[in-house]
Amino acid sequence: MRLLRRFPGGWIVPVSVSAALVAALAISPALGGPGLFGKKKVTKTIRKKTNATQVVSPGAKSVAPGGERILVRLELPRAGSYVVRSTFSLVRLTQGVVTCRLRIVGFATDTATSFAESAASTEDEESVALETGARTDRPTEAQLACSSALIGTSIRYAEITALKVPKLTVVRR
Repeated sequence: MRLLRRFPGGWIVPVSVSAALVAALAISPALGGPGLFGKKKVTKTIRKKTNATQVVSPGAKSVAPGGERILVRLELPRAGSYVVRSTFSLVRLTQGVVTCRLRIVGFATDTATSFAESAASTEDEESVALETGARTDRPTEAQLACSSALIGTSIRYAEITALKVPKLTVVRR
């Protein structure tokens, strides 16, 4: 502020920028109409290009020992870019490691290993969240699958949410 008081020419730049901004705000509705950047236009564009689908499995599903078991599926009926998430509670009654995978079949996978370092008490419960994204070139499905070496493992309150987005950039590091 002191600089602007000492040099009267110091006001030229801020005043010019303000005038340009006011002119741009005044001209944009005249050229593009009142809905050029209006709330209705933005909402319509988001609705048209974004689609979310969710499947919820509220009960308990047993994870059989010996191999991977698909517990929840969600169809992805069209090719496109998807971000897929899954949350669930993992419950075990005996000691052992549990591995769960969320996959967009044929395209991407996220894996979580639970109870790796803990000894089982009467009942252990752990909340798990997985997420992955991919650009698919054909219809596919999202799957939540788990495996355990021991009896007594189940998942509760599982859900998979797929968000179809206009564009997805996956950065691998």
